[in-house]
Amino acid sequence: MKKDLSKIISFVLIALGLISIGSVFIWAPVCGDLIPLASGKMVPMKCHYTGQAALLLSILLIVSAVESLVKKSLRPWTVMAIGAMLFSLSFDSVIGICMKESMSCHSTALWIKVVGALSVLCGLVDLFSKTKQVKN
Repeated sequence: MKKDLSKIISFVLIALGLISIGSVFIWAPVCGDLIPLASGKMVPMKCHYTGQAALLLSILLIVSAVESLVKKSLRPWTVMAIGAMLFSLSFDSVIGICMKESMSCHSTALWIKVVGALSVLCGLVDLFSKTKQVKN
């Protein structure tokens, strides 16, 4: 039963990683606008970098879930995935998103936060189920 739970959680984490990537690029993409600097250069808005960070953390989540499907031992990847997705919960305060509520990056941030929260929950369930299994 514990192995089945671990496999189910791994598949859920893969799906959550794909949902996060899809939200950044497909159904809730971050803003694509550029802002001018005082020097005249045009740079992407903060939400562009939030999307890039979400992409990297989602790839990390998918890799950790695939690794947990392949190996059968206690996984340091689970702890790393929990930490990475905890960071994704604070994107709007660490990196930032647009100030205007009407900008599309606010829906992207919501998707990223939901995926992050669900990933942390799955990671904690998997971690504590493995801890109990080791103690027994």
